[in-house]
Amino acid sequence: MSLAKPSLKWASFFLLSCFLLITNHALALDSFSKFNRYQNKNIHVSISAIVDPYPVRAGQRFVLRLIVNLDEGWHIYAMNPHSENTSLATRITIEEQKFIFKGEWTESEPRIIFDEALDKVIAIHQTIAEFSRPFTITGSLGSGNHQITGTLIFRACDNKVCTLENHLPFQIDLQIAP
Repeated sequence: MSLAKPSLKWASFFLLSCFLLITNHALALDSFSKFNRYQNKNIHVSISAIVDPYPVRAGQRFVLRLIVNLDEGWHIYAMNPHSENTSLATRITIEEQKFIFKGEWTESEPRIIFDEALDKVIAIHQTIAEFSRPFTITGSLGSGNHQITGTLIFRACDNKVCTLENHLPFQIDLQIAP
């Protein structure tokens, strides 16, 4: 009888270990997929969105401003990086077309540098960058709280190494006054 108890303990221990291993593996896979889709500390960039003016009236023009802060020593490429490699260009997408675009994206003045990683002269933003685009509210959009959702698409570099392309989501509330 004393021999049965140790083998039952080992069987229970083995089953519990297998369960934890499988469960942790599934959680790790779920966490990895979220890591690829959402902001993390390894991309060296944070973003804030501002709407000006706030609130806005139906038919009124407003500007969406994205303020991008970069970690010290890191840069992102300009929307027009002055390079034949357009995959380096920073891009911004807006998810829903509730608003009418009234112009193209503009950006703060980029710095022109010699990028050692690319071995060429290129336009970049360091420390802070601002991107803005004017919009108009359609008459069909009612008063109340609405959201603007989009994605900043960029590569961050420190002049020695670059990250893979990152997709950093942003969202801001827009109050439409009656």
